[in-house]
Amino acid sequence: MENGANIGRINELALLERLFNEHLDGIFLIEYPSGNIIKLSDKISGNFTNVLKFDGTPYDEQINDLIDATVPDVDKDSIKHSMALSTIVDNLEKRKVYSVDFNSIDSNNNYVFRRILNEYLDEKKDIIVVLAENISSLVMGKTDPLTGGYNSTGFYNRVTEWLAANPGRKYRVHRYNIDRFRDINGVYGQNFGDKLLRDISVYMRRLDSDDSFSAHLNADHFVRFCADELMPAQECYDNFVESFSNYHISIPLKLHVGVYDLCEEGIDPFTMSYKALLALQTVKGDMHNKIAYYESGMLRREQEQLELLNEIDDALENDCFEVWFQPQVDYEKKQIFGAESLIRWRHPIKGLLSPMTFIPLLEKSNYISKVDKYLIEKVCKYMRRWIDALPDKKIQISVNLSRLDIIDSDFVNSLSQIVKSYGIPHSALHLEVTESAYMKDAELLITEVDKLRNQGFSVEIDDFGAGYSSLNTLKDMNVDKLKLDMKFLSGGHGDKKEKIIIAAVIDMSHTLGLPIIAEGVETKEQADMLLKFGCKQMQGFYFSKPLPVEEYEALLYGKTKLPNLK
Repeated sequence: MENGANIGRINELALLERLFNEHLDGIFLIEYPSGNIIKLSDKISGNFTNVLKFDGTPYDEQINDLIDATVPDVDKDSIKHSMALSTIVDNLEKRKVYSVDFNSIDSNNNYVFRRILNEYLDEKKDIIVVLAENISSLVMGKTDPLTGGYNSTGFYNRVTEWLAANPGRKYRVHRYNIDRFRDINGVYGQNFGDKLLRDISVYMRRLDSDDSFSAHLNADHFVRFCADELMPAQECYDNFVESFSNYHISIPLKLHVGVYDLCEEGIDPFTMSYKALLALQTVKGDMHNKIAYYESGMLRREQEQLELLNEIDDALENDCFEVWFQPQVDYEKKQIFGAESLIRWRHPIKGLLSPMTFIPLLEKSNYISKVDKYLIEKVCKYMRRWIDALPDKKIQISVNLSRLDIIDSDFVNSLSQIVKSYGIPHSALHLEVTESAYMKDAELLITEVDKLRNQGFSVEIDDFGAGYSSLNTLKDMNVDKLKLDMKFLSGGHGDKKEKIIIAAVIDMSHTLGLPIIAEGVETKEQADMLLKFGCKQMQGFYFSKPLPVEEYEALLYGKTKLPNLK
């Protein structure tokens, strides 16, 4: 044993027993916070003996080099983030053992599935035990245990063999994602869902040949590799839909397809499949376009997004996120009554980022709740300042909540604590929940929304009218206000039918006793029409774009006015 403080606490015999009993590849230790790697005996270190240095080189530097040498390119950034010392420590604060699973490439150019387990040596939390396990034979092998077809390892190895045997020959990779599979599982049960996956696998294997083969990758994702001259993607799609048109299920069985066909030199099978997935993601949820082709630049954009994700913690710590406010007005009284708070990112190098650059990224990651809590605290801080400066003025701000916020069991308490710490009346903070959030986990969301309302918060349905189930949403949940989405209009003024529907929604809200505000108002004609129909509260670019806090404060303090409210 070399290096490290308090090495007398380390029981090498116990570690050796774990190595054999748990069939591990190797074990090493990390000192925290220094990041030094502690050398154990060669027998305990196992495979790490030859790939790690024990000369004081920090863990993060060494693990990044190891990932660069063994992990497919498309996975490197995410695995580096997952295995960074700071990420390990953050996760060990929440759980006893933190594990990372990933694909790597061995010396024979075969794919190997590995699991890295991290845990503290003892309660002092200054030494982390890192254990490595090759779980390929356990969970991967070459055959998918559910469907009997290839799994990812078997598929990638078969593609590698085909490429070696057919140099220069054109090919395609199709990624298939079954539409509404979550709903199928929910309605018919997991056993039925598993049977459907097996049936799809059987169907796909019927089309397999020496130049075309398929695999079940995970959940509702399948993949096919085929020589370019074989069945094109559209024919594959049509054949699938026709083959399953009479399947004993009331939900139509359809899919979306992503295609990679660039045949780039030196590309590995994992990256081919990943690029097909990137193409698929551009049409997922699209009711009209079912097939998309990978285009040059998609991977680079995905990598840029991963880089942004890796910068979010620093951005939060350094206050790079800003809160902007879009005024909400009473058009009849010609006055501002509140605002919607919106997040903006002032990047130290790239400047002020467009919300479309990072908000969809946040919504797809676990960072959305972290950023939302940051925004809520900032909003409460500003509200406290304005309440103190304007004691006779009613201050009302709305914030957007994601579905992940609401289903977090601790969120309601955390929100209440933040508001209470700034002495903000709960009713002054309005919480906007998009109608689409209720498409998943509807019962849980309804329960949590009721908890928020019981705490005194006002809850609004955001983007009302933008979805396909507006009336169902309204029927099933209790809310305090509707936000009518003016994107419903196909043009600037709306045709006769659209106006009738808008008038009916406004009239319905009045009948239900629900206040209503129209968002996305862009013209005087729209504002006048809404007022005529009985909707007085509005928000949109006709009145004001989102404003930095200084400009919104100037409006609150009466130093400036909105031109279309004069």
